[in-house]
Amino acid sequence: MAGYDKKVEFSTYESGYGDAVLRASRLQRACDADNEPRRNPSTGVAVLTEIIRQYSSAGRDSTPDQPDD
Repeated sequence: MAGYDKKVEFSTYESGYGDAVLRASRLQRACDADNEPRRNPSTGVAVLTEIIRQYSSAGRDSTPDQPDD
């Protein structure tokens, strides 16, 4: 990415976020179904970003629920 300096604006990627979470969740379900939860490629980033998103939406004094797959 041109001009990358270890920080990005979320708005740059926001329009594709939902699709990225769906793809990552599908990939994780396929790994789980094959009993290979940590196979490559797989990622837990969808879970992490959903937790961060819930936390930021709920406010700092809240603890987010674990997202569903």
